[in-house]
Amino acid sequence: MKLKEVLMPALKLFFICVVSALLLAGTNALTKNKIAESSKKQEDEGKKIAFADAESFENADPVELASGKEVKVSVAKSGNGVIIGYVFTSTSKGYGGDVTVMTGVDKNGTVKKTVILSMSDETPGLGQNAGKDEFLNQFADKSGKFTFTKNGGNGNEIQGVTSASFTSKAVIESVNDALDAFAALLKQEG
Repeated sequence: MKLKEVLMPALKLFFICVVSALLLAGTNALTKNKIAESSKKQEDEGKKIAFADAESFENADPVELASGKEVKVSVAKSGNGVIIGYVFTSTSKGYGGDVTVMTGVDKNGTVKKTVILSMSDETPGLGQNAGKDEFLNQFADKSGKFTFTKNGGNGNEIQGVTSASFTSKAVIESVNDALDAFAALLKQEG
């Protein structure tokens, strides 16, 4: 084999790789701010859904749980600035990837509303159904630890989405993490 026969294809591949890398870097630079802006907007909208009674939200220091997980905290305030509750953002492992959940909790430790922020890797038509109100509304107006059940949830038993046990359990775990973070905040304050 001649050196030219080996070197020319290698140089062409190298050139293609360099051009591709530069194009990807350029695309990332152009879209980075828009993606961050879109993510912040989605998070702000999620807070308003998770705690509809709040007029404003103030980010607080995250809470680290005994499990090592970190839960983001936003303080929900009334129009005159009084703290009326919290919105916690927590992530758990679902079937296809991470499931990020926002949970509104009032000052008594009662769940106001639960919102799925992201679960894009969950199975369409199965795991994605965990984002529907009929599943998420099971948490509303309840406090204490939640558990998973396959059939007929009662009290703090949450009936999982049919054929989506992993996703259902991930949402339940995230809500429980939010309640653990709430308990940790109470401990810090008291």
